[in-house]
Formats: sequence, structure tokens, C-alpha cells
Amino acid sequence: MKQSFFSTVHELRAYLLLWGTQTLFSLGSRTTGYALVIWSYGQDGSALSTALLMVASYAPYVLCSIFAGGSATAGTSAELCWSAMRWPRPAR
Repeated sequence: MKQSFFSTVHELRAYLLLWGTQTLFSLGSRTTGYALVIWSYGQDGSALSTALLMVASYAPYVLCSIFAGGSATAGTSAELCWSAMRWPRPAR
């Protein structure tokens, strides 16, 4: 049975709402980080402080992506992130 486009969109409404809000959040977050770097350079004029701010703004993305990348093979990304932060790891 072939469904119409509108019935398919209606069934995926919750997913599309989540996807749209995540897209807007990501766009706003990255735009804010970029604007903060530009503002910092305008205020201070120091390339070193601007570079450190840029590294600090991208560090959470890099650190979480390392642990979240393993979620395709085992566990959820939240479990992986929390288990990676505990040291030493508990014996299984």
C-alpha cells in the first residue's frame, strides 16, 4: 500500500520536530562560538588569547566525539562518556 507524502510526514512529525530543533540549536551554538572568537579578537587584539578561546570552544565537540564514536559498537554514547571519565575502570 502506497502512503501519501502528507501521511508519511504526519507519522514522522515527532522526529522532524526533534531534528529541526537540534539543527537550530547546533547552528546557534556554533554561530555564538564563532562570534565570541571575533569579539574577543576585537576587544583584545591578541592572536594567542583568540586561539586559546577557539580551542576551548571546540574542545567539548572533539572530546565528546571521541567517546560517542564508539557508541556504534557498544553501549550508548552517554554510557561511554561516563565510563571513560571514571578511572580506573571497574572490572567486569
